[in-house]
Amino acid sequence: MPDNKKYIIIMMSNNKTDEGMVYSDEAGVDEYIAKPFNIRLLEAQMKKILKSLH
Repeated sequence: MPDNKKYIIIMMSNNKTDEGMVYSDEAGVDEYIAKPFNIRLLEAQMKKILKSLH
């Protein structure tokens, strides 16, 4: 993640297709979570993001 980045974008979508994930990546999304999602998965991804900020 760039040092000057001041925000994190987490996209939640009911679109589980590869196209949806590719689109979100091209749009600059940091994490893509397809619904329905497991709350533990969300927690793990949030921890990963927070670790990357330090």
